[in-house]
Amino acid sequence: MPGCRRGARYLVDQHTLHASRDAFNPFDSQLNCLQWIMLHRARLNQALPGANVRAVRLDRWLLGLE
Repeated sequence: MPGCRRGARYLVDQHTLHASRDAFNPFDSQLNCLQWIMLHRARLNQALPGANVRAVRLDRWLLGLE
C-alpha cells in the first residue's frame, strides 16, 4: 500500500482486494480463508505487489499477535 511502512499489517477487502484496516468480512473458517486466497492469488499479487498475504485468526490479529 503506498505510504505504508514495511511490516504494517492490513486486512484485505474481499471485493476490492485493497488493503484495509476496518472494511472486512471475516471468514467462517481458516480453510475457507485459505481457499479464497488460493482462488484469488493472481489478483492479490497484482493488487498487492510484494505483500505477504496469509490467513490469520482475527482475534490474534487485532491483538497484534499475528
